Amino acid sequence: MSYWAFFHNKVLERQEVREDFADTDWDCKDFDTRLQAQYPLKVHAPRCVRKRAEYTRELIHTCFWYYKLLLHSSSPFEVKETPNFGLGLFLKDQERVKKGGLLQPEMLLGLLFDVGEAEANALHKLGYPSIYGTCVMTGPVALMNHQCHAPLFFTKPTLSSHIEEFQQVRCIRVKAKLNACTIPTQGELVADYFGRTKLSGNFKCQCIRCTK
Repeated sequence: MSYWAFFHNKVLERQEVREDFADTDWDCKDFDTRLQAQYPLKVHAPRCVRKRAEYTRELIHTCFWYYKLLLHSSSPFEVKETPNFGLGLFLKDQERVKKGGLLQPEMLLGLLFDVGEAEANALHKLGYPSIYGTCVMTGPVALMNHQCHAPLFFTKPTLSSHIEEFQQVRCIRVKAKLNACTIPTQGELVADYFGRTKLSGNFKCQCIRCTK
């Protein structure tokens, strides 16, 4: 969770850094060099990471995968500011999702890290977003905003086996509802948080449907 918080706060939320990293094709070594040029990890890494060299390596490798999923030139996504809801996730090219089909199942992942009931409750009280039961959700799906009646919803958690760093981590994916749908080029990816799999946490929709 702390690795995602670091990547989110230091790279995604800072527009000039995010744009500098976007649409590049760096390998892990290049990414490490560029990241540490911006934020020397001996100073900027979470304190728990600075204690041991293997933790620093783990941070770099994990953040590299977030970069691959979200900012690499091969990523199907773009991270941009939205008018009202902070960062959002957008699709670079139009894509049609068949009825009940998964959207970008190898890339559009919500990785779940169990922090326990007490910690989840504490984070909830602090206003931390993307709380899923006793887990904190990270990765691309954590950037998706809510829209009532959106044609997409979240699946139940399964194991993510195709990314080595996350092999034993449960994740949720994104699925079309009852009808096929087309996401346009540069269309924002939004999901119905209150669909078949509910996202808990501090989100409260204020639309007529949700405030009845």
